[in-house]
Amino acid sequence: MGIALGYTLHALILWTFRRATPRRTTRHFRMAQTVSAAAMGLGHGLQDARKTMGVIVLALVTAGRQDDSPCASG
Repeated sequence: MGIALGYTLHALILWTFRRATPRRTTRHFRMAQTVSAAAMGLGHGLQDARKTMGVIVLALVTAGRQDDSPCASG
């Protein structure tokens, strides 16, 4: 399924840009790749924070410093 979808998407992109000039197309794809890389980096970074907090909570529970009571807000 993934190969078929990838091939179809690739063929669609090639067909869409078949008459575009290489210089302009390269510029647009370079900007799109930068945005894509930034979004992927952000996604990975957001997941890392959750893993780190999980390890910290596990360490606090193991040490007896964390309990199940809700935070007192006043």
